[in-house]
Amino acid sequence: MPGPTSNSAGASWRAEAPPPFENGRPFRADADVSELDDKGRPGPAWTVTTTHLGRANLSISSRRLVYEGRVLVLAVHLLDATPTLLCGRVKSCAYSGDSSHLIVMDLLPAPAEETITRWLMGRAPQRKPA
Repeated sequence: MPGPTSNSAGASWRAEAPPPFENGRPFRADADVSELDDKGRPGPAWTVTTTHLGRANLSISSRRLVYEGRVLVLAVHLLDATPTLLCGRVKSCAYSGDSSHLIVMDLLPAPAEETITRWLMGRAPQRKPA
């Protein structure tokens, strides 16, 4: 794995890792993730960082291992006040070093369940009245 190098201005940078799936583009954002149980209800949430996004795939870096075939819901925190809901089925999960796993998911349509909507709204930042 290549280490950091310097350019002529002295700035240090690390070569970007290749996407873990075809046509993936770098996409960095914080997200809350939860695994859905057999009845489609979200379980405990944990924090991850997205790494790549494609038309049908998303990869995340997680300290937690997730088995292939499991369905995850993500509340992606962008600049908006309300997180963006994504859903995906785990295609692969591999240890990537530094106590983290690279999880690749096939994106799925987000379920329109009330429990998922409540879970997502619970992830939204709380605004304090002025």
